Formats: sequence, structure tokens, C-alpha cells
Amino acid sequence: MSSADGVTPDAAPPSVARSIGWLSLAKLVAQIASWAATLLVMRILDPRDYGIVGLAAAIFTLVFSFAEFGLSKAITQEKRIDSKLLGEASGLGLLIAAVAAVVWIAIAEGLVVVYEQPLLRPIALVQIAALLFGALTVVPTSLVEREFRFKAMAICEVGVTLIAITVSLTGALLGWGLWVLAIGHSVNTGARAILYNIATRGQPRPRWPRSQRVRRFLEFGFSVAPSRLMYNLENSIDVVIGGRFLSPAGLGFYNVAVYWSHVPLGKMMVVLNQALYPFFAAKARGEQTMVRETENLVRMVAMLALPVFWGLSAVAESLVFGLLGEKWAGVLLPLHVLCLVIPLRMVLESVTNPLQAARGLRVMLKNHVGSLATVATGCLIGVGYGATGLALGVAGGIMVGNLLALNRSLRWLGCNRWSLLVSMWRLALAAALMAVTVYAGGQWLDAIGVPRVLTLFCQIPLGGLIYIPLVLLLERPLAMQVIGALRPGAAPAPAAPPAPAEEPVP
Repeated sequence: MSSADGVTPDAAPPSVARSIGWLSLAKLVAQIASWAATLLVMRILDPRDYGIVGLAAAIFTLVFSFAEFGLSKAITQEKRIDSKLLGEASGLGLLIAAVAAVVWIAIAEGLVVVYEQPLLRPIALVQIAALLFGALTVVPTSLVEREFRFKAMAICEVGVTLIAITVSLTGALLGWGLWVLAIGHSVNTGARAILYNIATRGQPRPRWPRSQRVRRFLEFGFSVAPSRLMYNLENSIDVVIGGRFLSPAGLGFYNVAVYWSHVPLGKMMVVLNQALYPFFAAKARGEQTMVRETENLVRMVAMLALPVFWGLSAVAESLVFGLLGEKWAGVLLPLHVLCLVIPLRMVLESVTNPLQAARGLRVMLKNHVGSLATVATGCLIGVGYGATGLALGVAGGIMVGNLLALNRSLRWLGCNRWSLLVSMWRLALAAALMAVTVYAGGQWLDAIGVPRVLTLFCQIPLGGLIYIPLVLLLERPLAMQVIGALRPGAAPAPAAPPAPAEEPVP
């Protein structure tokens, strides 16, 4: 019986690795097609287009996160749900979206004055559709998550990507210019609303929110709203500041560098959030410890993130000149810099799910406020030196703020920070040796006249051939644990013995 039809029993969480595997496979297939389409669009559009639309998108993200209001997470955590409760949650989502749309129109008028960009007004009007579509997505995505229907989730996400690719390529080839980018968010949320509603056979008719149970959703939303706002402001403050001091083309270079440095982050974190939040919520509902799961998650994320992002930094020159073209040369240095620090941000974000499921909301808020302060300070210092200076400022802010936040989060969750620090140092050593070798190999191939595109496709497998043996040498137990968990038909891992007493981090 569908969750929307009556009371929903708690589903037993499946293997975390298998859940991530379903979503990762779907994301990989869709992402290959998405990257190809994005490269083609970038070769057609100008850096200035990415600067103007990126500025509007950075500020719109703040409003959009408010409109979601944590309803999806609240439904996922609720022990028992029925059609009446879901109908009231849907109605509440639509009301919040309507308020957010009015607020966004008012903000857009201010943006036109502050940034002296008249195009921001029509771009803002186009983005209102994303708010309404987002409200229609809250209930069905929550149902899919709490029922652990990862196969359906994977199919929906692939469908969203394919629809977005079709629209963006069509618009670019027809000469729509920056409007290809401006409608992107609305197209994505619209496709997601349609596909997830199909997957859950629709959702209950929206009702006026009256019951005491839906008021708990409001309380949860107000409790997570400050943290979500700080998180999104932390991720947008660089563009907000850069838009005031950089030219549209300079901001476009920076935005494209951010995009390419965050593509793995965004896709991997979507997978982790969709697969792991319901898992940790189930653990919290059963009042079981999450310490061991969190420690394993941090190690796994570091093992994946370090080679991906440092490898991306190593191949940045081949990527920019081989695939994007000479007009995007301004992207190169910011991309080098940002890729070096993004793994730290991803490791920090990996503990967000256990923190949120365990209601460590005050810790999350402290983390975001501290990171926002350090990143904003770095932006103000570096923006005077162009797009590369802005990237250096952001990198410095991430290093300071995220290290402090990660230490605070792991301490609150009761994790063995010393053991995690040793593991991450070993993984960082393996990734650094891999990145240096890949970069040197690319320079040698370039010196002997190998085309940039061919160089890129030589560097990628070279990185894997170097990193995998190094990880097996330096962190063999972790590597074998991941391989065993991902093996089809593998039995769940036995419980680990109690962790030793925590040693102070030097």
C-alpha cells in the first residue's frame, strides 16, 4: 500500500552501501550525458551570461531553501503518517512557496538597484515557477525516501537530468542566450515534481494545515531554517560579494570555476543525502547509536572526495583548454584553487545527516555561522584581486571555518577524532601523490604535442592506477570494507568492537 493511502509502517533500512550504489549508478549514467551537454552549452554562451544568471541564482537559492522549510526532512522523520497529514503538509508547502514568491519579487527589485543589472528583474520572474514546482515535490520525495525506494529515486533523477539536457541543448542551439541558464532551475524542479508524483501515484489533495501534527512540521522547519539559511548564505556569499566588485565576465569565470569544482560535490552529496538521511533518521527513531556509522561514513567520503577533487585540480588545464576553449582561460587558476579545499567541505557535509537526524541543530547553526564569517572575510580580502583572488579568499575561509566546524561536529557526536584524523592524513597522502603524478604526466604529454583532449583521457585512468594501490597500501581495511559492502549479495558487516577512548587532537 502506498504511503499516501494510509498509515505507513517504518521500513527497515537497507544496506547503506547498496543504497548509495543504486543512486550512484543512476547519477553516473545521467552525469556523463549532462557533462557533454554542459560543455556544448558553454562553448556557445559567453562568460558574461554565466555572470549575470549566476548572480541571480546565488541569491534565489536563499529564498528557495526557505520555501522548502525542512518539510521533506520532517516527513521522513515522522513515525506514522496518513493521507490527511500528507495533504496538510502539501498545503503548508504551497502556502510557504506563495509567500516566498512575493518576497523574491521584492528582493529582485533591490538587486536591480544594487548591482545595476536590469536583466535581473525578468530572470527573477522566470525563477518563481521553481518555487511552486518545489512545493509540489516535497511530499512525493519524502515518501520515496522514507520507504527506501532507491531504485525509483534513481529512475526519477535520471529522468530529470535527461529532460534538463534536452531543454538546455535545444535553447542553446536556437540562440536563447542566457535564458537557457535562467530557466534551468524551473525546468529541473518541474521535471522532478512530475516524475516523483508519478512514482508515488500522485499525492493527497492539499488541505489547509490545521492539525497539531502538522504544527510539529512547522516547529521543525523553524528549528532548521536558521541553519539552512546560514548554509546557503555560506555557499552564496562569494557570488554576492563578487557580483558587486567583479565585471559580469569576471564573475562568469569564477562561477564556471565554482561549477566545475562543485559538480562532483553536488552530485555526490545529493546521493549521500538521499540515501543516508532516511538511514540515520531510522537509527534515530530506534534510538540506536550512530557513532560507528558516522565514523565509517567520514572515512568513505574522504576516500572518495580527495582523489576526485585533487585529481580534478591536476587535470584542470587539459579540461579548460581541451574541452571549454581558449575563451574560458580565466577559469583555470580559480578551478585549481577551489578543487584543493572542496574535499574538506564534503567531509563536513557528510556529518550533516547524522547531526540533523540526532537533532544536533544548535551545533549545525554554530558551524554555518562560523564558516560564513570566515568565508565572507576571505572574499572581502581577495575580491580586489579578481576571480583568482576571490577563489583564494574562499579557499582560506573554507580551510579555517570548516576545520573548526568538523572538529565541533565530531566531538558532539562522540566520534573518535584522533582515529579519523590519522585515516584522513593517509588518504590525503595517497591523493596528493596521485595528483602530482597526474599533473606531471599531463605536462609531459603536452610538451610532446599530444592534443589536450587526448591528454585528459590519459590522465584520468592514470590517476586511478596510482590511487587504488596507494589506498590498499595505506588504508587497506577501509578499502576492503568498501569493496566488500559494494559486492552484490554481500552480507551486512558485523558490528565493530567498541572504539577506544578518544585521544586529544593535537
